[in-house]
Amino acid sequence: MSEENAVVAKDSGVTSIANKVRDIQILGIPFGEAVVGFGSALVVSELTDGLITPKLPTNVPAVAIKVGEAYAMSRWGHKIIGNGGARMATVVLGYDALRTVIPLDDWIRNAIAKITGMLPLTSTAPNYQTTTAPASSGGSGGGSQDAMSILNMALVASGGDA
Repeated sequence: MSEENAVVAKDSGVTSIANKVRDIQILGIPFGEAVVGFGSALVVSELTDGLITPKLPTNVPAVAIKVGEAYAMSRWGHKIIGNGGARMATVVLGYDALRTVIPLDDWIRNAIAKITGMLPLTSTAPNYQTTTAPASSGGSGGGSQDAMSILNMALVASGGDA
């Protein structure tokens, strides 16, 4: 069975959009499959994390749901988003399941910090504490410091940590 036949025959709605996007390649790199696969995985994972995981009984581990997502995608995802997109989505969902039981992100971050000799990543943006953007020396337009000042004020006003 060809990949085109593996996709649902009725070419409408989500399947139609996925078919068009997944065929995008640049220099032989399947960007379209990556977009469809990773995008689908993100939607599935976020919906599950927001709607199902909070309501799980305490005896059902969240990793069981995440493994179920990856399994379902590997088993039936090709019918909606094609073989390549389903493969990529399965990898992302599988990685997401692993992250719930193994702190891979922390291990990778720490390994990179050791290799590069860097401290953990933190914000290095300047902390401008002005209430108005400082005047620039070259006319009425602001420079990059003006933009940073405005961005910082907006961040502080929204309750973010500047």
